[in-house]
Amino acid sequence: MTEIITLILLLTIMLFVVVWLVKSFKTVPEGYVAITNWMDRHARILEPGPHLLMPFEEEVAQIKVRQSEGKLVVPNVFTHGGLPVAVNLRYTYRLDPRRMHRDELYYPEDERREQQIKIFKQIFQDVIEELRPSAEQSAPKFASRNPQEESADKGTTPSRVDIAGLFSPFVGQQGIELKRRLEERARKMLSEHGVMLATNAPFVIHGLQLPDAIVEAYVDLIASDFNSTARSDFIARVRNATNMSEAGLVQLLNVIQNPSTDLHSIFANGFVQPEMYVQDGKPGVRQRVSDASKQTEPNRPPSDETAQPKSTLSLFDLSAVHDLPLTEEVMQTLKSP
Repeated sequence: MTEIITLILLLTIMLFVVVWLVKSFKTVPEGYVAITNWMDRHARILEPGPHLLMPFEEEVAQIKVRQSEGKLVVPNVFTHGGLPVAVNLRYTYRLDPRRMHRDELYYPEDERREQQIKIFKQIFQDVIEELRPSAEQSAPKFASRNPQEESADKGTTPSRVDIAGLFSPFVGQQGIELKRRLEERARKMLSEHGVMLATNAPFVIHGLQLPDAIVEAYVDLIASDFNSTARSDFIARVRNATNMSEAGLVQLLNVIQNPSTDLHSIFANGFVQPEMYVQDGKPGVRQRVSDASKQTEPNRPPSDETAQPKSTLSLFDLSAVHDLPLTEEVMQTLKSP
């Protein structure tokens, strides 16, 4: 009888050991690492491959460590023109759990994304402020005229609308410098949290997205033929939906009251896509926008005006500015609550 009881105990122990081995055997797939806890405390990081867990040790999370493409939207970034935009970024990265703080090992995907957005937003704020032009640089330079004309026009020169300045520093030479500083600082700051940017893949500012409130307000303003009521409504809607400064509102209203085809395309679609290119051996940035459709009336003879070819200026030619007077009516609209 004693032998039977002993045999049963041995079989029970063996069964328990087999069940424990089966439950404790874990395989981590290639391209991932596993995070384990023991007695509800962090235990270790398991590399890809088979592993045998200790008693009371359990896997609580897996982190993807193979190289991945990041697509991130950084919201509410203000340009030098006071325009709030969402910046679309494209980059390649991998995660390195050995560089992460312990709490970051347990971040879900959405929390890790929010962390990266906060880092990029802080970098954008710092770099944009560093690249802000001085008062002398931002002051419009008028073409030289004879002293009599300058004297006659003194104090009555219309305000100039700097279209490129509205989207600065995301365009021109500043756009190149912005991207360089952004990538350099992001590489350092993200690595401190275990996010390693790839050195063999491009880092791209894919585009700028205008707030929906501005796009919708612009479409309604165009449909109303810029009457005073519509202008007041536009200012009120943009002011309530964004944190634009008064100077930014002035610049924005000036620009959209004299829109080019490119500007109409941007504000109607709400998206701007920078494109890198090289001109005369020097790097530069050109803004690529979809052209608005051109409709012609049938059986209409060409007039002298339409027969002449019209010169077009690139939207982001840094020398391209439009003269537009700030009338009393416009100023009263801007001052209205």
